[in-house]
Amino acid sequence: MSRNRLLPAWGTGPKREHCKPGRRVVYYVSSGYGNPEFGCLTVKGLGGFCQSEPTISMNRADPCPLVAWAEGRRPSRTCGVGILYKPERDWPEPHLTVWGVIRMAKLNARDRLLRALHHQRPDYVPCCFMSFTALRRRCQENLYELVKAERAMGLDSFLFIPTLPRPQRPEHPELRGLPVRFHPAVGMKEWREYVPGQPAILHKEYSTPAGKLETSVRVSDDWPHGDHIPFVDDYQVPRALKPLFTGEAGELEALRFLLTPPHPDDVVQYKAEAERAHVFAREQGVLLAGGWGVGVDMADWFCGFENLMLLEHDRPALVEELLELIHVWNQQRMAVVLSGKVDLFIYRAWYEGCDFLTPRFYHEVILPRLKSDAALAHEHGALFGYICSSGIMPLVDDYLEAGIDVLIGIDPIQGTHTDLGSFKKKTSGRICLWGGVSGAVTVEMGEAEDVRAAVRKAIETLGPEGFILSPVDNITVDAPRTWRNLEVFIDEWQRRRVLR
Repeated sequence: MSRNRLLPAWGTGPKREHCKPGRRVVYYVSSGYGNPEFGCLTVKGLGGFCQSEPTISMNRADPCPLVAWAEGRRPSRTCGVGILYKPERDWPEPHLTVWGVIRMAKLNARDRLLRALHHQRPDYVPCCFMSFTALRRRCQENLYELVKAERAMGLDSFLFIPTLPRPQRPEHPELRGLPVRFHPAVGMKEWREYVPGQPAILHKEYSTPAGKLETSVRVSDDWPHGDHIPFVDDYQVPRALKPLFTGEAGELEALRFLLTPPHPDDVVQYKAEAERAHVFAREQGVLLAGGWGVGVDMADWFCGFENLMLLEHDRPALVEELLELIHVWNQQRMAVVLSGKVDLFIYRAWYEGCDFLTPRFYHEVILPRLKSDAALAHEHGALFGYICSSGIMPLVDDYLEAGIDVLIGIDPIQGTHTDLGSFKKKTSGRICLWGGVSGAVTVEMGEAEDVRAAVRKAIETLGPEGFILSPVDNITVDAPRTWRNLEVFIDEWQRRRVLR
């Protein structure tokens, strides 16, 4: 049989009547590995039918629901492709060629997520929590155990490396990834100042060969770090009396000694963990992700949100110089993580939306560096994921230009002016969307029917291709209502997830 006879006539849409039982068909089945199997069989019966046009080549599988199964034998490879029909008049007997699925094997979590990320049809819409702090804490911060627990719940999970837990990141609890270390010439000093009738003040001083950097915070009742001020952290921003970076002369040069490349010992340790993680991911059938990349979020930790916004307006050249310093440091860390051959590299950008930046500043200053980060991930064979859950609507064109593969954190409630339908329409086929339901409002505080309605809307609006369902951006509250609503969430997903 000539392979050319199976090549698609692009734009030809499939029709159900062309797969009637008893009709002779040509099948093509490929798992994406090795040689495809094809042949001529008689249709015995029909299952679900894919209504989308085929967008595949001979060597790239694109799954769809069960279309037809053969009489007398099964193909050895059962991962399906799209459907195509066209008349064949040079065969011994007239018949219609149907290029489609004979039978489709159940995908594992990794394959299902990869198909969603590549805008291909999975067997059903995947559900993978972008973050699940409540369960992670129950697993004692062990990400390997977290994966097992999520899989036991029926979720599509991923393993994130490096797995360094929050308690072992005292200088950067909010920045997952490789350890942050300073130049060996840097000295640190911390002390507590007691103020009569007021909360105490913590001070921290970094002494570098280029000068000193200082910061201070007022201690609140919920301050979680004792007498320590982390290098970067969400808690210190609203409590800061003096941020680390104010734009004074010499601060940038001093900051360079705090943003150093990954230490060789950390690189060796990471590569050893990456080997173990690959073995675990294969055994569990889960996606392997790495990160985090960072940009503006780091600058916000250094400066504070209001101060950075003022500097963007008054001294944009200084802010660009600060962001370039962070960008170079970030890419040094990215290169190490990407050397571990992860499937997906994740960049955190919670504060990189238009709640804190103007579209013009984003386009002129952020976009060129983001394109470089996405390109670096792609050079290493990884997809590029970008976490931003608010202020995203004005930036869609920039996201498309940047080469982002998946936007993580689509929040219909807490995301500023996030319109699910409009966003899907603009990104369809180009950027995978991950999220769809508010974790804090709907899952942690809502009623069961609120949860069901939100899950239905997310799947109907953002699915079926190019979508991964998740609460956004986290489940943190470990309370009976949360777990009851999670059961409802998963139940509704399982009812609605099959593609029709």
